[in-house]
Amino acid sequence: MAIDFLSNMFKIHDYEHYLEVGQEAIENKDFSLAIANLDKAIQKKHNSAKAYNLRGYAKRWLGKYEEAIKDYEIAINIDNNYADAYYNMGNAYGMLGRYQIAVDKFTKSISLNPNNAEALCFRGVAFRYMNKLDEALRDLNAAISLDKGLGVAYSQRGFVHKLKENLEEMFNDLSNAIKLGENDALTKFYIGYYYFIKENNNLAQKYIQESLKLNDKLPESYYYLGLIYDKNDKLDEAKKMMTICIELDANYHLAYYHRAVYNLYTNHKTAIDDFNKAIEIYPSNLLYYITLSQLYIKIKDFLEAVAILNKALFYFSDSYSIYFLLAQCFFYLNNFSKAKTCIEKSLTLSNQPDEGQYMLLIDILHEMKLYDEEIEQLNKTMLLFPNNFDFLYKKGVALNLNNNHKEAIYIFNKYEKVNGKDAYMFLHRAFAFFGLKNYNKACEDLIKSAELDFELIKRYKTNLREDLFRDLYYVYKFTQNIKNNLDIATNYYERGNIKLLYKCYSLAVEDYNLALQYEKEHYFALNNAANSYNKMGLYSKALEYINEAIKLRPFESKPYFNRGCIYIELNKYNEALDDLRIAIKENPNVSEINERFGYIYNKLNNNELALQYYNIAVQYSDSPYYVYKRGLFLQKLKIYNEALSDFSTVICKDNKFAEAYLKRAMVKYELGEKISALDDIKFAISLGNEEAVTIYQELSKQT
Repeated sequence: MAIDFLSNMFKIHDYEHYLEVGQEAIENKDFSLAIANLDKAIQKKHNSAKAYNLRGYAKRWLGKYEEAIKDYEIAINIDNNYADAYYNMGNAYGMLGRYQIAVDKFTKSISLNPNNAEALCFRGVAFRYMNKLDEALRDLNAAISLDKGLGVAYSQRGFVHKLKENLEEMFNDLSNAIKLGENDALTKFYIGYYYFIKENNNLAQKYIQESLKLNDKLPESYYYLGLIYDKNDKLDEAKKMMTICIELDANYHLAYYHRAVYNLYTNHKTAIDDFNKAIEIYPSNLLYYITLSQLYIKIKDFLEAVAILNKALFYFSDSYSIYFLLAQCFFYLNNFSKAKTCIEKSLTLSNQPDEGQYMLLIDILHEMKLYDEEIEQLNKTMLLFPNNFDFLYKKGVALNLNNNHKEAIYIFNKYEKVNGKDAYMFLHRAFAFFGLKNYNKACEDLIKSAELDFELIKRYKTNLREDLFRDLYYVYKFTQNIKNNLDIATNYYERGNIKLLYKCYSLAVEDYNLALQYEKEHYFALNNAANSYNKMGLYSKALEYINEAIKLRPFESKPYFNRGCIYIELNKYNEALDDLRIAIKENPNVSEINERFGYIYNKLNNNELALQYYNIAVQYSDSPYYVYKRGLFLQKLKIYNEALSDFSTVICKDNKFAEAYLKRAMVKYELGEKISALDDIKFAISLGNEEAVTIYQELSKQT
């Protein structure tokens, strides 16, 4: 009995025991325990192929692939026909990304055991990673034929179908895989991807979120979940998903691109950084360059846009889109010659040029003033796009600028039939009528233009009197309002202001008085009526109206200034000073008031105060008028050098100021610069100054 007890107590475990414990540990996924026991099994039996194979298996699950391969090699050296060892070695090489060796090992295993469906399956997987999709599909089909319950084979075949863009086959296989219990993250993800492609966003979101529950480290899941949020207008969530995707995979260029797109309107700098990152990672994607350059164009950074597009040309030298965008950039940079070269290149490269390309070419020719070429191009383009009436309109404009007014009117008449509400067309047709001296028709079109777009004439830049056209319409508009009994007093007042602007003082007074008939205490009408009477020399009437305005608003500075100006005309300088002092309290830096002070003190021979106020007037205004007034005062005092400086300053600011040329000439003459003086007088004459003609004749006799 004692011997049996001691025998059991100190029983030495044999090879079979350690092998059995090692196997059980593998089944329980306790791979460290498995390796410890299999080590002991190998110590007991050095030539156990099975023990080495099992230990290799355990090491593979712990990520020790190289060590696992060494064990498999030993197992095979012991038993050269050990199919499982070849199979396991294939899996280990597959995990290391050494797919060709994996294929070789799987092939050997299959040759020893042709009915091993898993070996066929994973050789198919290796082929998939090698992008040998037909071989992969062959093996996976064979695996499923051997074992229709092998879920992993269905999922892997589904992945191959995805790569071959057989989405329906992919979906069927992945659905079968899930039915067979293959509940892995990637399978769930690709089912979600299928629904995404089918635009079933609800199911797509469901499966992709399920994939993340199984594996929250799949960047693809976050990327497509972001796209789903995007489709549902949840841009903040979409942006967040793209950020997580990038955190998991810093080279996921599509995520950078889409995050950039989400920041296009909110954070230009971030968007630019992400676009550049996408380009850095994947420089052969044309869309990235196009979108980034369009952003630069949007923020008017045309030079950066050009730099990006030139970079793109390295990869896409035959892209018409790049040249089209380059043409836009150069157009906005006013480099029309380069713009023309680029758009012509774009048109050459394009199989089917669109209207936008031709429109840009026409705009470039227009800016280059190549009207003959523009018209010729328009004739060709209109044949290509007969329903685009913008080209018809542009032809009319080009003909007009080419002084072909008659044909321009013909074209505009055609255009009116398809778009009779285009203010620009009426404006340009008015210009054509002006060119033909048909002023009645011109005015009719100007009024039509203004009715359609109230501010158009003011905005539109031409070499014609656009201000006159604008004000013509205003007079018309105010008259119509009066006829329609719309705010009659205000409309009479506003119409009077237009007439005052054009120095039609008596007509302006008529309108102001009509306004006062409807609104007796119309402060502004009284003020402006007083100004008009003052300009007409009817000073007693002017005082009558301005006094009424002061009664209405005794604390306003403007009527005191106006009354001060009336008193100046009456040579009542003390009364004028009293009023101007009231006006200047609220407006000490107004040049107009200070100049009037300067004028009064000049008349009172208080030269020191006069100069002081003239200086203040000049200080607080950029207008050459006040410099001119000071120059006249300095000329009177015979301070010729300073007067000369002032008149020269006026001419620098306004080279059409005829009186300044004449006064400078007189100062030069006093300084002995007679030849230069005559030159200034000649220039004054060229500007239409009649006084200069007489002075020139007198001075010519003396020189």
